[in-house]
Amino acid sequence: MKLADILLFIFFIRGGLSAQVTDLPDWFLHPARYQGLITGYSNNGTGAEIDARIRYTTYADCIIRGCLEFFYANEQFDNYRNTDYYYYYNDSCAESLKDKILWRDGFYTNLIVMDSISAFVVDTAVHPSNLRLKKEEIQQPKWVDGPSNFSDNGLLYGVGEFTGEGNDNDAWKTAEDRAIFQILINYGARFGQITLIEESLNSKGEYIKIQSIKLAHSLKGARIMERYPDFTNKIYYVLASVPANAISKLQIK
Repeated sequence: MKLADILLFIFFIRGGLSAQVTDLPDWFLHPARYQGLITGYSNNGTGAEIDARIRYTTYADCIIRGCLEFFYANEQFDNYRNTDYYYYYNDSCAESLKDKILWRDGFYTNLIVMDSISAFVVDTAVHPSNLRLKKEEIQQPKWVDGPSNFSDNGLLYGVGEFTGEGNDNDAWKTAEDRAIFQILINYGARFGQITLIEESLNSKGEYIKIQSIKLAHSLKGARIMERYPDFTNKIYYVLASVPANAISKLQIK
């Protein structure tokens, strides 16, 4: 067991071994406030540190290839289907962080399988706030009810969401992916990369439109700006951003 895991376990021993989330750290809800902070998710025996190194490297500079299909009901974005995509990142860069990355804070999301979410840094001068917000103190951001993708001051933004009914770590990671996808959809709409697959009316009389976008894009400087947990409806939301001049279409093979 690594030092980060030992420290986390001690924290939860003191708290009665309960992994029920009653509060969340500010660094997790508002990561954009903490320049240089890296979030990592443990999952299925893979430590949070490994995920943090990969996620940090991927968001800094990566290529995404594959295909997204998404559908709208009455012109409102509804969901994804048949997604098939891959992130390509610099393995050596992720590996080089192994001896540099430092654990700063974290919390368990499932004690049975020891799933956790942790904050890491490379710069030793970076220290996240100890502030933790209770469920009732977490306010819903305006962007949750806004458009799924938008632009502002040279940045492209995307809002991702996923149900938290299953594994919390998987849900947060999927919401992050979907936030990035929404940025790609916005970019694709601007440059005519979206293909119409089907238009129809369903049994409810709703107008259904299914579209696809082939992913062959390079991304640099992607950032997770905010996270919001809707505890009532058990839905997790993530806001991501990418500089408008740091995304480009590649040749589709």
